[in-house]
Amino acid sequence: MIHSAQTTEPMPANLILLETVSQWVNVDESDPSLARLVKSAALWAEGYCRQPLFRRTYVIELEGFEDGYLPGVNPEIVSITYIDGDGQEQTLEERTHYKLLTTGLLRFWIDDRTKSVTITYQAGYEAGEVPEDIQDAMLLKIEHRFDNRADTIEERTTAAQKLLYPYHYPIL
Repeated sequence: MIHSAQTTEPMPANLILLETVSQWVNVDESDPSLARLVKSAALWAEGYCRQPLFRRTYVIELEGFEDGYLPGVNPEIVSITYIDGDGQEQTLEERTHYKLLTTGLLRFWIDDRTKSVTITYQAGYEAGEVPEDIQDAMLLKIEHRFDNRADTIEERTTAAQKLLYPYHYPIL
């Protein structure tokens, strides 16, 4: 079963226009904290939803060929490689060895008892395609962080969490 993906790519910078954020929190657009707050809100949204939401490249390493769902919105395979019995890296071809369904389910048709499989894929919304619910949740989180610069106790479900609920990836 596929559990999690890692990325080394930074969060895209233009998920929400800084002009929109500055109007939302009523601060000059040149305030250097706005870009940091946007990235922080994006990381919070992905953490809350338990899946990649913003377009980046991700890598999953498995011990063998396991069918499962790729975490993230709109996943697209870049490559799938494995180490064969001779210790050589091999690359799988789509339609011959695997299929990525529109639901995000990855199915393999290979019976190799390898112990090292690497899946590289892209997932998430492009900057200009982020749904308004996600943008609004991020704006609410930015506003909360801007207004409450110290630690606060959040026990209730916030409006931002309610907006993100349809994008929340359940843990099975």
